[in-house]
Amino acid sequence: MRREFGCITEVERGKRYRVSWTEDGVKKTHRVRGTRRDASDYLAKVQAGIEGAAKDITYAEYWRTVVESYLSQLAPKTQSEYRYAWRFLCPAIGAHRVADTTYRAVQATIDKVEAPSTQQKCKALWSKICTMAMLQDGLLSANPVAGVRIKPAARREKRLWDAFEAKAALAAIRGTSYEPLVLLSLSCGLRPEEVFALDWEDLSFGGGYCAVGVSRTVVTVDGKAVEQERTKTAGSTRTSVCGGGFAARLEDLSCGKRGALRPNGRGGRTAPTTVTRNWKKWCERNGVEYVSFENLRSNYKTLAAQAMIPAELARMQMGHAGVGVAEQHYLVANMQLLRLAADMFCELFSTT
Repeated sequence: MRREFGCITEVERGKRYRVSWTEDGVKKTHRVRGTRRDASDYLAKVQAGIEGAAKDITYAEYWRTVVESYLSQLAPKTQSEYRYAWRFLCPAIGAHRVADTTYRAVQATIDKVEAPSTQQKCKALWSKICTMAMLQDGLLSANPVAGVRIKPAARREKRLWDAFEAKAALAAIRGTSYEPLVLLSLSCGLRPEEVFALDWEDLSFGGGYCAVGVSRTVVTVDGKAVEQERTKTAGSTRTSVCGGGFAARLEDLSCGKRGALRPNGRGGRTAPTTVTRNWKKWCERNGVEYVSFENLRSNYKTLAAQAMIPAELARMQMGHAGVGVAEQHYLVANMQLLRLAADMFCELFSTT
């Protein structure tokens, strides 16, 4: 097997190998149990750590020796999405040299992927790999994926409630297990993965308001619920506030309760996929216009605009980053501002 860095010696046929290399003028060795490819991958990782990836490294080798290590630092859901995309890319580009990548070759490969959503995932992963190869290892002078075109995904119309419909829906779900989730999603604009991760202890009440501490998420990875002690971005770790009838009802519901807002009956929290699936079925059975938890976040933003809540305050509630220098660096999300946004939101419902 070709090796320009170090060497591989077979110790036990097909089972154990000794790899050796020189680092800072000192010869070093390491024994690898496994196949010859395992030994080669180990040596390639050592090389990447010392002098960068080899100039003739293939995508399959780069994935195993460099990208896999990078993936371990990412959130589980992101890891899963990248591995999913790699299953499409590997057969097409695994044997190709990273340094030989061109825009036209990338475009031709991406064009062969049928689904627009999968195209998007493949492009995102390939771009990430090329950025690493360019900035960390000098294998590329520019990112050839940057200008690649993908099929536009079909836009699905979002079904949202107006204020009158929202009041009717809240009356219909009163007393159900979905009520606290819908109340918080609609009145604070929380992401589904944020609201599904809430415990009753994350809610605090005072002065007619409910303050919601958002600091973790629950996501679905490969069909399993994974709880993370982190939010989507650093700015998404925040306190959101609702008031009026939303806060009053949540305080009533919280009386004597601990743990997950939507428990699963076994001492844990219900998986996001179960909640979303059953919520849709419940709406269909009970004649309530279905709005997904994802769209309830959009519903908040839309109603907030109708209530004339300044965009800066709505972004604070939703955990979005500021769009300008003043907002990013000088506007502080204090309780007075959050309560003001909550009051303006509730005013829209009191006049409906």
